Amino acid sequence: MTQPNHTDLSRDMGRVEASLEALEKVVSQGFQDIKDELRAIKTDVEALKQAENKRKGALGALMVFAGFIGGLIVKFGALIFGGH
Repeated sequence: MTQPNHTDLSRDMGRVEASLEALEKVVSQGFQDIKDELRAIKTDVEALKQAENKRKGALGALMVFAGFIGGLIVKFGALIFGGH
């Protein structure tokens, strides 16, 4: 085995640098993909929260309406249904 000379070492160092740059590009792209996926998940969660809030609001309005109708029936039930 011969001793590597300056040219061999420079060439090998260039290969290592190129490999590191390629690895850095892959890793940074991977992080970008993860960031994009997290943004999409966050958007989905926000949409679910909005839908849940709308559902809660609709349920609350339904409860108020049902209470109002129930009150009317109690108040005027005897008159409507022929009671005393």
